[in-house]
Amino acid sequence: NGIVSGNHGWHDFWVLKLDATGNFEWQRCYGGTENEKAFAIDQATDGGYVVAGHAWSNDGDVLGNNGGIDSWVIRIDSVGNLLWQRCLGGSSSEYAHDVKATADGGFIVASSSHSNDGDVVGNHGGGDCWIVKLDSLGGIIWQQCFGGSYLDFGKAVQQTQDGGYIIAANSESLDGDVSVNYGYVDFWMIKLDPGGQMEWEESYGGSHYDAPYSVRQTIDNGFVVAGVTSSNNFHVNGNNGSSDFWVLKLSDSVITTSVPDHKAVTFQMYPNPARDAVTIAADEPVTGVTLFDMAGNELDDLPFSGVSHSVSISVTRYVQGMYLVRVQAGKHTSYSRLVRH
Repeated sequence: NGIVSGNHGWHDFWVLKLDATGNFEWQRCYGGTENEKAFAIDQATDGGYVVAGHAWSNDGDVLGNNGGIDSWVIRIDSVGNLLWQRCLGGSSSEYAHDVKATADGGFIVASSSHSNDGDVVGNHGGGDCWIVKLDSLGGIIWQQCFGGSYLDFGKAVQQTQDGGYIIAANSESLDGDVSVNYGYVDFWMIKLDPGGQMEWEESYGGSHYDAPYSVRQTIDNGFVVAGVTSSNNFHVNGNNGSSDFWVLKLSDSVITTSVPDHKAVTFQMYPNPARDAVTIAADEPVTGVTLFDMAGNELDDLPFSGVSHSVSISVTRYVQGMYLVRVQAGKHTSYSRLVRH
């Protein structure tokens, strides 16, 4: 009712066109008898639009659902007529969070995926950041899953000046493609080349919930990311209480503010969980080990001679629980989680 007409059942995609001064021009509902929700829209090169979200239906405007919930992308003309639609996903759940038109006339879609079948190949476990490149008619050119064994969701995407893509995701993982996690959920930034291969990845955040919602490349070839944070440590400072807007500016060289070149050292930590002592074996001589609690408080900063690749530390003075361990080898730093039981 009101200015909404054409609803297909429960929740529909609803696209509303306003003129330059906010006056209503047209509206359209798209969907089926189940639940469809739109989260992103972008203008295409011909003046029409591409819209992305998720769909439960397999009727009405929604055709080809792969099972469960699919990412759903629709292409409409400049007055809202449906040109084509595409369900993307597998037998579990996929949720599209962002879509952008690309320079070749196609589209790039940032989703979360819980499947490893259908259109989805290479899921790492849990939920992955799932990036799909579509041609101008909605056909899949390539798809890539990025993440680890926990929940990693693609939230925002933009094509970069070099023809690649910058992805803003939220990540709970500390394995697979994810080299660092500062506690719970982090901003996870991924740079792809034009073919969807990862060029670099970096995590930013604190020990609590930090989730991005938007990313843009800036005129200096860096990036600006906006989201939410409930942290107040590591990269986050000045939190006003509870959850804040968090805006993060990255340079074109994308060096983290506190952890330079952290991916350059690889180490193993065992046993983990540990009761009495833990051994750290790195691919370079260890020069320091720092332990933090999951609130980001530094508990111990232990220097080492930089001669041995393997060092042992006692954990008997720590209470049972989870800790973050920072290992330094030369100028390089990396992080991992340790469970004390």
